[in-house]
This record gives sequence, structure tokens and C-alpha cells, in this order.
Amino acid sequence: MVRDFIPSTANGEILLTTRAHAIGKVAERIEIDEMQPEEGALFLLRRAGIGSPSVEDRQLAHEISEALGGLPLALDQAGAFIEETPSSLAEYLAFYKSEAASLLDRRGEVTEEHKSVAVTFSLAFEMVARNSAVAADLILVCSFLAPDAIPEEIFSKGAPDLGDNLAALANKPLELVKAIGEAARFSLIDRHPEKKMLDIHRLVQTVVRVGMNEAGQRLWAERIVRAVNRTFPYPVEFANWNQCERMLAQAQGCAGLITDFDLETAEAARLLNQAGFYLKERARFAEAEPLLVRTLAIRERIRDVDHLEVATCANNLALLYAHQGKYDKAEPLYVRALTIWRKARSPDHPSLATCLNNLAALFSNQGKYAEAEPLYLRALAIREKALGPDHPNVAASLNNLANLYYKQGKRAESEPLYVRALAVLENAHLPDHPSLAATLENLGLLYQAQNRHAEAEPLLCRAAEIRKKREEG
Repeated sequence: MVRDFIPSTANGEILLTTRAHAIGKVAERIEIDEMQPEEGALFLLRRAGIGSPSVEDRQLAHEISEALGGLPLALDQAGAFIEETPSSLAEYLAFYKSEAASLLDRRGEVTEEHKSVAVTFSLAFEMVARNSAVAADLILVCSFLAPDAIPEEIFSKGAPDLGDNLAALANKPLELVKAIGEAARFSLIDRHPEKKMLDIHRLVQTVVRVGMNEAGQRLWAERIVRAVNRTFPYPVEFANWNQCERMLAQAQGCAGLITDFDLETAEAARLLNQAGFYLKERARFAEAEPLLVRTLAIRERIRDVDHLEVATCANNLALLYAHQGKYDKAEPLYVRALTIWRKARSPDHPSLATCLNNLAALFSNQGKYAEAEPLYLRALAIREKALGPDHPNVAASLNNLANLYYKQGKRAESEPLYVRALAVLENAHLPDHPSLAATLENLGLLYQAQNRHAEAEPLLCRAAEIRKKREEG
């Protein structure tokens, strides 16, 4: 159809709009991005006929623009509603928060040259579904996830949890790319091939989800939580921090699904625990706490109160509180975890050493050195026996015990422990690990306190370089 409108000579140009994605053989493709909040706010104010907006009007228009994701058609509909009703910007924002689907389906009465947002996206989704059930399910999954930077691993590694259609994409990268291509045909999703990530507009999400009944929404929420859980790295450790960060927004989005649909499952608890533990490791405590609190609550409901998984959750939440200096909240959780582990595990199990070490650190931070020392020594002995003398966890115990002695002014006892810990970490070939930086710094500060500046300087410089590299990375 387009060919009939293209000029036969080089004179003049014609601009046509379409949701079709692949049009390179017909004409030059100029992708139109969403409006930025300021631009969208200005467009909304003009469309609504608000000629001399107050400061409050500008702020409300900005909020509406952000809520609508800068989509011009949606902003045009909002302006038409405000003008024709008539209503205020504040009223529209309140209506949108409570009845978004209804407003997205309402086109202005005066201007009918374009269908509503809801109809436009619904028709596009129906066309995708007609062509490919796999692509349609892919869009459904995206409609429940955080809208930006959706990792494609969810559809490859997590495929077995996403229903029969998407299960076929597991470990089949070419089939996945084909499915994404079908899903993107009418611009319902966008792909960033260099990052292997997808984006979906939040209004597409709203329209697609509203088209489902409650049972269907719950089914997909359950599937998605399982898939994201399967994809989130385990265990959370320094080596996979980048992958954890890549998956974090989706894990946090799943936390909302877990709450909204009351999904108290083992997979939900594991996902929340992994995401919360990662956030704790990155010192993002405010984000970590609700995830770890919810994890413990779910584990307590689906497991016996003395189950090992309950102990793990209690320990992780205690770690979070201890890092924030909330010792009164941390100690009873550590004691609870230690009690469960002592009942269920052998006295030489590494998990027991972990909890002993954490409780000792709590006592040390409170200045209770006499209570901390035997716990550190016991943790070190367990780790040496269970893991071997050259394991990084042994280095952690050595470093912690050395810190305890250093705090008490026992520098002669600290030094050989720091030196041994450093040797273990060096032999483990962990050149950028935070534990290596901490041990280098601790030994360097010890030398500095002894006026051994020539020995201290290279250690402190190296520790600073590791930290700088980690921050930049």
C-alpha cells in the first residue's frame, strides 16, 4: 500500500506512521522515541488547553507524563479527557492510578483520527498472537516484568517454567531470536541485541494484563517468579555480582508479584533471599531489608520453624541488621539460626562455622571481645577441618580473628594471622575480590601503626586500586 504513495521522482518527501518494525525495503525507518517528561508535560498542557499553567499544574503534568511513559498518543488522550470532561490534572492523575485501563480505552470525542491506546495495542497483540503463540507468550511474560532491560536469559534459562510454548526456547538461541522478532513486529517490544535485553512500554504491559482474567494473571505471575528464580545466580558471590545486578530489577519486580498474588512458595522465598543477600552485600540496606524480612516470613510458613532454610534466612537478616549497627535486632536472629544448625547439623559443619563467625563479629563490634574470641576460634577450627587450610573462608576467619586482636592492641598476635590470610587469598587467585582488598588494607594499617611505612604503602595502594576497579566496574 505504501508504494502507491511514494513519489516517483526525487522531489518531495512523504512521512507515514506505522507500528510495523521491519520496513527497510520500503522506506527509511525513523524511530520515534517516547517524549521526555518535560516535553510530554508541555504537550499535555497545550492539548488540555491549559494556557497559563501554575507551578502545581506543571508538576502534575510532569507526573502524568512519567506515568504514561511519554507516549504521545496516551498524552493526547489524557489532554482530550481533561479538556472535554472537563476535569483537573490532579483528578486525571488520581483516576489513572485507580482506573488506568478505562482511561487508556477512552478516545477523545472531538478527534477520532486515531484509535485509543488500548485498542491500538490490543489489535497489535492480537496480530502477534495470530502469527505466533510463542511470541504472544513472550509478550505476556514481559508484561509482568520490570519494563526496562529485561534479560533474555529469562526466556532461555528460565524457559522450562514458562509454559509449553516458551519451553521450546530452552537452550535454542536461534529460536529465541526468531520469537523475539515476531514479538517485535508491531513494536510492542524492543530488543537491544548487543546487550541481549528487551524493553516493553509500561502501557503495553497495562493493556495486555487487563486483557487477562485473574486466574490467568496469577498463573503467569507464578510462572515468571519460578523462571526469574531459576535465572538469578546461585550462590550470590563476588564472581557473579554483574549477573546479579543484571537480574536485580526483575527480581525486585517479582517481589511485587509475590505480594500481589500471595505466592508463598519455595521458589519465591529463594528468589527474595538471593536478591536481598546481593543487595546486602552491595550495602543497599534499605532495598534489602523488605526482601529478607519477607523471605523469613515465607520460609516460616512453608517450612517447620526449625528447618535449616529458616536458619539460613534468619542468619541473612541478622547480617543485614549487624551491618547497620542494629545489634539488638541481629543477636536474637543469630542465636536462633545457631540453635537450629546445632540441632540439625554435625558440630563440624561449615554452616555452623558461618553462624559462629557472624555472632562473633557482632560481639566484636560491641566490644565484647571475651565473648567473641572463642566463637572465632571455633569457626576457624571447623573451617580448616571441613574446607582445608587454603580455602577463602579460612582466610576470612583468620582475618576476623586478627581484627579482634588488633582492636585489643595485640598487634603481635594479629600480624601472623593477617599474613596467612593474605597468602591464602593470593593462592586462591582472586585478584579483585573485596576480601583481598580488606586483608591488604588491614595488614597495611597494622604496619603503619608500627611505623613500618615502607611495608605498609604498597599494601594500602593495592587495596585502593582493587576498590577503585570494583567501583568503576
